Amino acid sequence: MGSNVPMARDVLKQALTFDMSEDARALVEEALSMMTRVYIKPKTPVESLKVTRAMAQQVLRYYENHPDQSCRAIGEVFTINQGRVSEIIAGGYQGLRNYP
Repeated sequence: MGSNVPMARDVLKQALTFDMSEDARALVEEALSMMTRVYIKPKTPVESLKVTRAMAQQVLRYYENHPDQSCRAIGEVFTINQGRVSEIIAGGYQGLRNYP
């Protein structure tokens, strides 16, 4: 399952619109400041192919026929990141598990 940090940030921002003590407001603002990612190095060029609906279906079929293969091995077959393979199998990557 993906992170709910963006949703939590939205909830905390909404909470700031309500009446609250200054201490509570300071705590909410402090929590919001902790919920951002600091990038230390620049992004590297993309090395994997973009996952399409058709590719996701192929990955799922391949996985169903080869359940003993690791996500890394499946990723190498399709030239995609092993993390994307894991997300596809789990159904957490853009709802790919629900593809018709």
